Amino acid sequence: MRIIECGGVWVGPGRPRLGPTRIYIADNSIEDLEQAPEINSELFVIPAFVDAHCHFLWSGLETLLPDLGGVRSSRELLDAVSREAVALGNGGIVRGYGFDESLWEDPGLPSLQELDAASGDRPVILRRVCGHAALVNSRILNDLPDDAPGLDPETGLIREGIVFDLEKLFPPEPPLLRKACRNAVRMAAESGVTSVYTFETYTTSRVLRECRPGLRTSTCLYGREVLEDPRGSELREASGLKFFLDGSIGAGTAAMSCAYADGTETSPLLSEDEVMEALELSESLKLVPIFHAIGGRALELLGSAGRKFLDDRDGSFKLGIRVEHAEDIASSWPGSWDPDVHSFVMQPNFVSRWQMPGGLYEKMLGAVTARRLNPFRTVLDAGFRLAFGSDGMPFGPLSGMTGATAHPDPGQRMDVEEALYAYTLEAASVCGFRDIAGSLRPNRMADLAVLSGDPFERPWEELEVVGTIYRGKVVFEKTTVLQEI
Repeated sequence: MRIIECGGVWVGPGRPRLGPTRIYIADNSIEDLEQAPEINSELFVIPAFVDAHCHFLWSGLETLLPDLGGVRSSRELLDAVSREAVALGNGGIVRGYGFDESLWEDPGLPSLQELDAASGDRPVILRRVCGHAALVNSRILNDLPDDAPGLDPETGLIREGIVFDLEKLFPPEPPLLRKACRNAVRMAAESGVTSVYTFETYTTSRVLRECRPGLRTSTCLYGREVLEDPRGSELREASGLKFFLDGSIGAGTAAMSCAYADGTETSPLLSEDEVMEALELSESLKLVPIFHAIGGRALELLGSAGRKFLDDRDGSFKLGIRVEHAEDIASSWPGSWDPDVHSFVMQPNFVSRWQMPGGLYEKMLGAVTARRLNPFRTVLDAGFRLAFGSDGMPFGPLSGMTGATAHPDPGQRMDVEEALYAYTLEAASVCGFRDIAGSLRPNRMADLAVLSGDPFERPWEELEVVGTIYRGKVVFEKTTVLQEI
């Protein structure tokens, strides 16, 4: 028998928080929760976090590649490429991730000629932080057709289109991916996450399965890849298919309901017929259809196509439809959304990182539009299921909780319990992890996160994860949290 002695516990929604408590764990389950007023501890226990939207292998890969998130100019970006090209020596692709030109004083990207000069004849692939844009040099361009979708061969900039095929066309070496998997598992444990819903290619899905990571995983494949090759063995273990209706606000490719600040307007990436085909493919494979839809135009398209699809099935669809991001949904609300069919997975860290006053969203869309995005309260009040995920920007729940509880529009803010629920038990339910979808109680699986303090009493910025327990075993421990008795 093992115990956790803590100063408080959030067991789940609608139930009072517990004060000082001993949590007894036998094997992989909770044996008992015992009130213990004599305990003097700052530790606070919650159900383990569930990341309902991440790119698990890619998040691990990012720990092994040059992090470009800190560069603040085109010159600094080129310097980072030069350093990595020298470090690689005679082989390998210079890969970098996370550049965000919206943070630069001069947001101009380097020219193709400058990137060629900096790379020392090494092939280069640099991904923007959102993943919907990338810079490549001439060595990569030589292996891509000039008419590749989304490619500007004059600048080496790719937006949408073939950007999602880069890992398939230029795959990281298997040993690198296996190391990335190990790093991703460690990163999840350090973040209090024991379960992930991850979006993977056939290749990374295979590596993830072979690595047998020590956490609960559910994998969604990309609909585009499945359409090209519907025979992949990974289909047997997948739980969903993902389809892109638009891109990202930072890349200027989200199909927003209004024009961007520079006057450009963006249309959805798929037609209504193609959305219907995506739904029918998912239905035939018995995989949950999952749609990336940020902007209002993309969401309106999904709503109308989904309505036609449902009308042909008497309004019901057992698999359900997952809507990812839904940042501009207020413009198309309530539309054709149905709480019995649609569930929403949103990213509160986007609010913390880009939506606050003066941030990227305000620069791209103007203050009025930026403020109304990510309408968490609107979704909740209409009775829809709302789960949270990080999208790996960055990975880890704590960075997003401020975005949920301190939204720039007070009318869209969630309270602490609602935010915790969306990132733990409701996320588990939406992702199909039924063994951890219920409140903490005897006989429930012992997946727990231990925080350094009470989130109901202290700001999220002051808290950290100090322990993570998966199936009754400690997988991360910054301070002693589990004791043998």
